[in-house]
Amino acid sequence: IKSIQNEEDQVFLAIIKPLSGPPTPTLPPNPNLIPEPALTNLLKEYQDVFAPLSGLPPERDVSHTIPLMDPTIKPPYKPPYRLSPREMEEARTQIDDLLKKGYIVPSTSPYGAPILFVKKPRSDKLRMCIDFRALNR
Repeated sequence: IKSIQNEEDQVFLAIIKPLSGPPTPTLPPNPNLIPEPALTNLLKEYQDVFAPLSGLPPERDVSHTIPLMDPTIKPPYKPPYRLSPREMEEARTQIDDLLKKGYIVPSTSPYGAPILFVKKPRSDKLRMCIDFRALNR
């Protein structure tokens, strides 16, 4: 037991851990401990160790599902946002690229969310964003 002296009160901290059995899980290391430039340089130095992603991981034997609390409630519907011709072309390009790389697959889910584009800083390129607000209610 450690005690910490405050101006008027005494505060005690008790740490409880098992004497035997499996080790207690620890928190993963804080990624903020390595300064970002140092981490970026380290990753660049050893980039040959990391294989480029070729798509989604292989399908597993167990399929994950989320049971709905009330299956009678219909999924929220949000119509697609209007896109300019440039945004529509960019959407087609990005979605085709993601499909080709295997990062996304066609979905038959009744849930969906509209996309929108924001201009990337210091560039004329567009970043695709998905508006999940209606799904998160």
